[in-house]
Amino acid sequence: RLATRADEAAAHSLAVEAQTVAERVDDYLESHQRAISLAAADAVGTMQARTDFAAPLRELSATYGDFLSLLVADSTGQIIAAHVPRNPAATVSATSRSVVDREYFRSAMAANQPFLSDVFRGRGVGTDAIVAISAPIRDRRGRPTGVIEGSLDLRRLEAFARGTLDRASGQLVIVD
Repeated sequence: RLATRADEAAAHSLAVEAQTVAERVDDYLESHQRAISLAAADAVGTMQARTDFAAPLRELSATYGDFLSLLVADSTGQIIAAHVPRNPAATVSATSRSVVDREYFRSAMAANQPFLSDVFRGRGVGTDAIVAISAPIRDRRGRPTGVIEGSLDLRRLEAFARGTLDRASGQLVIVD
């Protein structure tokens, strides 16, 4: 009987930890999604003027350091600004100047709403699991004229959430 109570207590403790980790993960993703949405809202009406987006992307990266990359694409999917924090001198290659085929671009443009992708393996930023967060940049009438996107490194998400685990033997595995 004592073993059963101990098992129940351990199971309850694990369930509480799992819920805490899930809440921290949600908060983490929501804060980054909100940052992308605010950056897109700040850019309303600027796409036609081809405003220099380099400085806002650097500022966003400095404030939210877990982005692997940040970019701005116009309505045709052509990248017009990009920032790769791990390699600030990186340039967008000729083969990757367009994101028209990317789900985060198509979804944000079609729905005219922010978008959080499923987990995928990096293209151009490594092979680790990442998620893409995007939001449409709108003209003054509210029509999408481009997209701002940030790719989040899920290894950093793991480190962020791990701080809530009480057990030294606890293992956090990100499935999606």
